[in-house]
Amino acid sequence: MLDEMAIRETKDTLKSITRGEDTEARRKLIQDTRQKDVNVQCLLLSKLKDQARTMDFLTRAMREEEKEQLETYNINRVESSRAFIKSEFRAKRDAAFAEWEPIGAQARALEIPLKYLSAVEDHIYGRRRAEMHECTAADTERRRALNRAKKNCTCSCTKESG
Repeated sequence: MLDEMAIRETKDTLKSITRGEDTEARRKLIQDTRQKDVNVQCLLLSKLKDQARTMDFLTRAMREEEKEQLETYNINRVESSRAFIKSEFRAKRDAAFAEWEPIGAQARALEIPLKYLSAVEDHIYGRRRAEMHECTAADTERRRALNRAKKNCTCSCTKESG
């Protein structure tokens, strides 16, 4: 019954407002409507804040419960990564050693002759110096013989050119 009276009063007010008669009632109705909207918005906002707090609480509780599981998961993941990296490193290292081993064997085989390299070089350079000295001595002797032959020559061709 009270609701019917409120509805009838609102209808009467609306009719009077639409006729343009009661501006004070019109202002009051608009203000009441705005106040109701603000109250509804505040109510919705407070409900939303309560829901956010509840969700935050639940999320935090879940995080705390799962924290230990996440830590063990991360530790296991790190360990598996380390094991994988170590195995990869070992495989690459072994492949590099397998590739280098023939070269290393050749290098070790060359180390022994390298010890005697300076003695061999001295011997070779000494022999070359001796050959050069012999060639130089023979060449010098040949030049001297040519010069002597030119001096003793009675032919006109060598005297003109010399």
